[in-house]
Amino acid sequence: MNINLMFTGMITMTMCLCLPSFCNSQEVQESENATAAIPSENSASNSLMELIDRTKDWPSKSPNPVALIRASNTLRKLPKSEILAALSEYIEKHAPPPSPYQNPYHLHALVESLFDPADPSQRLEYPSSVVTDNHSQENSNFPWNPRVLLKFSDDIPWALVPDYWAVAPLSEADIQWLKRYAVVRTAPLRPADNPLIAAENLIRSVSAAREAVVASHSDLPRDGYAIYLRENVAKQSISMVSNWIPAIPELPYDDYMWAPFWEPLLNKSKTLGIYWDETKQEYAIGRKVDP
Repeated sequence: MNINLMFTGMITMTMCLCLPSFCNSQEVQESENATAAIPSENSASNSLMELIDRTKDWPSKSPNPVALIRASNTLRKLPKSEILAALSEYIEKHAPPPSPYQNPYHLHALVESLFDPADPSQRLEYPSSVVTDNHSQENSNFPWNPRVLLKFSDDIPWALVPDYWAVAPLSEADIQWLKRYAVVRTAPLRPADNPLIAAENLIRSVSAAREAVVASHSDLPRDGYAIYLRENVAKQSISMVSNWIPAIPELPYDDYMWAPFWEPLLNKSKTLGIYWDETKQEYAIGRKVDP
């Protein structure tokens, strides 16, 4: 028998015996690759939970609300039912319990950034948003009655009170209220290009409102709250652009000490060409500044 023919036959037989195993192995590998390429519902949910969780340090541990703005603008792209499902899952499984020194402002800020009342003549007063233990909230001159103790101005969330003020955590009752009485806001958050200018405008408006309150209540003590809020808002604005603006120090409660610290920083911010980069969802510098 021709040795070459015998050798060829043995190779052919070996390939025939091995081929099914090889094909099965290849099919399994291709199937695993295809499965890995398809994102699971769990991975999508985890991504949303991480996105929301990155907001939890505002404002108790970090005054910078940029993570909150990013989360809001990402969630807004989802259908209303999916937004509410994500918030519900977070408050059930991931939200840290409130403490005297870290209140859940961040979830209230997310809700207020994402929803409007279905009836435009009404306020967005979901159950835990109503504050009843602050007498100045009842005064008509105070501009955010009776919302949770934060304010959106220039599409930036500002914390209005110290961390030890009690704010009810977001609950399933709030989710059900939003499901029935709220609609998703049409526009994403687009923060003011210069947060220090936005802070200056808010400080002036708060000062005017508080002066009206104090003037109408001669029995009220010296208005230390307005001084606290002024410094708090200033620090929050600087935190958003801290790569270029130095931190403001702790200041005494003296009006005459304010301008020497704040005005140089405000003036510097106007020369940097600060702007909100909508693609990266963060602040940048270098935009041409008008003379």
